[in-house]
Amino acid sequence: MAALMWALGLPVGLSAQGEPAREDAAPGGAVQGSTLQLSSTGEVSANGDGDLGSTMQGSTEQGSTEQGSTLQLGSTGEVSAKRDGVPGSTVQGSTLQGGATGEASAKRDGVPGSTVQGSTLQGGVTGEVLAKRDGVPGSTVLGGVVPEGGALFAGRAISDSVVGSCTSVSTEKIMLLQCPWSESSNVASLLCLDCRDRVARAALGYDHQEGDYRLFREPREHDRFGFYTNGWSALGNWRFYGSFSYFNEVSRGVRWVDVMDPYDGNPYSVGDSVGGDYSREYFLMEGKSALRVSDRLGFGVDVKYKTGVGAKRKDPRPENNLTDFEISPGVIWTRERLKLGAHLRFGTGKEEISFTSVTGNKFDLFYFRGLGAYSVTMEDDSRYTGKLLFGGGVQGNYNGSTIKNLTSVDFSRQLTSIKRGDAYPLQVVSLDGYTTEASTLFLFQPEADRLGRLQLRYRHERSYGDEPVVEPRLEEISWQWSTAARYTLYWHRASLWGARYAWYSLRDRHHLRHGVTLSADYGTQETTYYFVPEFNRQKISHYDLEATFEKGWVSGHHHLVAALSGGYRGVPSKRLDIVEEEVLRRGVLLEYTEHDFGYLTEGRWAGGLLLDYGREVDAGKTPFEWFLEAGYRLTGSGFRGGTERHQVRISTGIHF
Repeated sequence: MAALMWALGLPVGLSAQGEPAREDAAPGGAVQGSTLQLSSTGEVSANGDGDLGSTMQGSTEQGSTEQGSTLQLGSTGEVSAKRDGVPGSTVQGSTLQGGATGEASAKRDGVPGSTVQGSTLQGGVTGEVLAKRDGVPGSTVLGGVVPEGGALFAGRAISDSVVGSCTSVSTEKIMLLQCPWSESSNVASLLCLDCRDRVARAALGYDHQEGDYRLFREPREHDRFGFYTNGWSALGNWRFYGSFSYFNEVSRGVRWVDVMDPYDGNPYSVGDSVGGDYSREYFLMEGKSALRVSDRLGFGVDVKYKTGVGAKRKDPRPENNLTDFEISPGVIWTRERLKLGAHLRFGTGKEEISFTSVTGNKFDLFYFRGLGAYSVTMEDDSRYTGKLLFGGGVQGNYNGSTIKNLTSVDFSRQLTSIKRGDAYPLQVVSLDGYTTEASTLFLFQPEADRLGRLQLRYRHERSYGDEPVVEPRLEEISWQWSTAARYTLYWHRASLWGARYAWYSLRDRHHLRHGVTLSADYGTQETTYYFVPEFNRQKISHYDLEATFEKGWVSGHHHLVAALSGGYRGVPSKRLDIVEEEVLRRGVLLEYTEHDFGYLTEGRWAGGLLLDYGREVDAGKTPFEWFLEAGYRLTGSGFRGGTERHQVRISTGIHF
């Protein structure tokens, strides 16, 4: 039947949409070293019009080899390589470049035995590349759907996994390394990732931390158990990403904390001095989708949802309910080697806290305002924190043959309002925060089995806390925040400059040989809380150095990656000013302020080891890899005469 189809000129083979290909070829030569790259659509297909055995990814044609010629398309992005004669004629080093329509063909019409060397098929505007075979049976095309930055590299053909075709412990990392858009906040960047049919994982994990090197309101001991799953997939012109996580954590021996996260950037929080064990659980979900609607335009949308509950089983008993929602649409416009992108962000969130007492006793509740300033009350009224987020960003991307660049600027504004009371909640604080981030990323040799990434980044944040001149009482139900006289009492600003360089040698699209990552950051921060006219003020500058070395091994169906990391923080300058007037000083929890200042200003070092083992399991048409990950990290400092923090992490699951 296949021979009849070949005689009639009908296609036999595999398309980019995933239709099956025959693998009946006789062994022999191959198409080696070809690079198939997309620009905007990312569609690549190979139609085998030969006899029995025309295959994708690995079957061969006896005696003939295609290596190295260059076929570049024009505006339509259509390129075809046809064999219409006796196999084996020679076209060496030829370059066929598309004109206005972008159509180019390479034909073999001569005698058998010669070769076409050095072929490179590069996508233009649409990214559609067709390789058609009308000659003898058994020729090979390595590839399939290979979007920009994929796994078939110029000069060296990087095959699928030497172990198998399933996702491994390094597949996700390699996929992200090969794409300059992998760290972009624009959801339409999904169209630039080489996820093939699917890159996914599911795991159970455990994390344990303990030690005295910690912030004042952090627990000395912390345990977390969780389930995590995420994955990328491609379906025609669509790209999808989804993740779901559930984890339960217990913080032991905490004090001064009655909120879900006391260090989330909001200095206005509540706590009690009794303390106890705090239990929390979270559900996190995210869904992304992106569609290439034309050869130049792609759209996407990202939706995130987070919910959590927390409680402390000791009077006073806070009960927390947390909900966050965010949606972000994005767009990417493509023209030849240039891509321009933009995205928007909109989010809402709230945390509700209620207090109960089994014994019926009253307890002091401390309302913190920044740098240890507080007010205290025995009224166990509920508390509500609401957030509203607006933001967006723009991106520019240039894709060269040996270097790619992505430059982006993001900005956001978050408004936080804090209210107290049940029947008539009264707003008592308004926190206004602004964040600006800029980065440029260079990807070197993205089409080779060795690649480098250099990222330069800058981040600046400012926040201001407004409080009423006279704090309202709950009985004053006519009191309105919009008409109240208020001061801006809390001021915070911080800047961070950073650079990170990563270099990796890749075995194939599923496995790395070795790699190294180096990063350096320098940051400054200044925080002030006013008592009008007195104030508390904290100024700190710091630098952080981090290095990681990774090594991978592959043997049969076994895969192991070891990562050794180390880091150091130095503090060139620091200053802390506390009000001296006795009455004002009594409104500052000095233990809190001095503890966190000491934590932030003492030099520290850290070192860790992470082992990730994978074992491929043959499950017929759907192979998967079972993995076990174990890591340990030790952080030490001269803080308080010498303290340490230990972290142990274990997880197991499957890649599929």
